[in-house]
Amino acid sequence: KMRARDAGIFLVSGLAIFLALESGTQYEVQQRWALELKPTLYRNGRFAQEDERLPKPIVDDLDGDGLNELLVATRDP
Repeated sequence: KMRARDAGIFLVSGLAIFLALESGTQYEVQQRWALELKPTLYRNGRFAQEDERLPKPIVDDLDGDGLNELLVATRDP
């Protein structure tokens, strides 16, 4: 036998699915950022070697003191 609580959950779930599918089929995909890859910048001209696979440094105010900090990723421990 189905309890009233279970029936309520079933009804709300069904309504949520109906509203999600009924909301329309219009959507738009926009590019927010792009990463430009230039293979000619690599030493072999095709792909990055092991030592060339590090991200660029990041300059940002990490602790909110008004001064920018510099984050550099390295392979050193």
